[in-house]
Amino acid sequence: MVPRADRRVRAIRARRRAVPGDCGRRDRGSARCSRGRRIGAHACPRRRGGRIVKVLIIGGRRYLGPRLVHALLVRGHEPVLFNRGRSNAPLPVDRPVREIRGDRNRPGDLASVVEEESFDAVVDTQAFGADDTEPVVRTLSGRIGRYLVISSVACYGRLLRVPADETHPYTDDARAFPGGGNDYAVGKRDVEQIVLAAHRESGFPAIIIRPSVSYGYGRLFSVWGYSNRHVDRIRKGRAVIAPDTGEGLIQPVYIDDEAEVIVLALETDGSLGEAFNCAGPVAVPLWQYFRAHADALGLPVEVVEIPAAFLGGFDPMRCTRASENLVFNHAYDVLKLKRVLGFEHRFGLEAGLAATIAFQDQWHLIEPSEADDPDDRLIGAWQTRGNGDPAALGEQARRACGHEPGPIPLTPWAPDHYRPAPHQVRPDGEPRGPRVK
Repeated sequence: MVPRADRRVRAIRARRRAVPGDCGRRDRGSARCSRGRRIGAHACPRRRGGRIVKVLIIGGRRYLGPRLVHALLVRGHEPVLFNRGRSNAPLPVDRPVREIRGDRNRPGDLASVVEEESFDAVVDTQAFGADDTEPVVRTLSGRIGRYLVISSVACYGRLLRVPADETHPYTDDARAFPGGGNDYAVGKRDVEQIVLAAHRESGFPAIIIRPSVSYGYGRLFSVWGYSNRHVDRIRKGRAVIAPDTGEGLIQPVYIDDEAEVIVLALETDGSLGEAFNCAGPVAVPLWQYFRAHADALGLPVEVVEIPAAFLGGFDPMRCTRASENLVFNHAYDVLKLKRVLGFEHRFGLEAGLAATIAFQDQWHLIEPSEADDPDDRLIGAWQTRGNGDPAALGEQARRACGHEPGPIPLTPWAPDHYRPAPHQVRPDGEPRGPRVK
């Protein structure tokens, strides 16, 4: 019989090898990791010289943060969170993760943290403009080996060419944002320009990740923003809506793939001073995005095409994503991820959607479609429309059916937003946190 201690070591190594890119061996010597890199005098670069890397995450308790914490721990690193403690998204891990309370925008909070202890890297998930970024760059200069900031492909504006690689210019604001501006995208441009200028002028160790729209676990999106009601509609054989012809290209990225990209960028020396598009493996037209949902469910789907202007008139708040965004092409070159970081996607669109829907079913997150929900009212109004300006017709339809515009919903994945099944409740009555290996 194999001694219990040996069985435990073998089990730990087997779990590590099960994660793509992770080194199954942690001993030093002439062994090689699962990717063939030598561990010894020239340690596997994915462990930064064989040592544990301490990573300070600014934020970490919303959507990306919990999956990033999981990815860092799987790779043997030590994440530490720095935030205000206002979000309660659970961390999908089996061990304690240290959190430091503080506000990045309050003078001295971050400085006191990095003065009292050293960190190998900082991941900034909450930089949205110059005011957020300039003080952080000043505080961290000379104190860290990596500063990775989460930007967005939105910084490009409307694309001049597709697929857009990282050299694509920022499109002129008036052309990129015809609806009157996009504070989020312009703010991300400011963030990028500040950290890249610091890198050029003083060698500040900046890395930029530009995610496309991300999905997974508690998040899916449709013409209504972050809403998953279309899943229930597909199950009930009801049509879903695509703006205009539904031919606008999108390239969503599964959130675990995004977290993996971040970890690889921290571990790779060639990432310093670089920006990386972080999108899914392929771009698909919006109608195919909904078809992929149906394929994951093993069901057919009908996609109804409605002009974006009509959608915007019907619900100018929640349908803004359709009227100003989804009708254009959003396709990105992601070859740099493989060339520089050695990254390979783990989730294609259909596999990612299947995993997401399964998770949302498990936690009872699928929004039910009622007999007369906004989609049906929209489709009915469009099919019985008269002649005239689509935006005006959409507004007329909204008033006729009494539809109330509302803000774009954003679904976090925190347990107090879920209705867990009985087997997911601990003996003390509290829901178990979602843990997806």
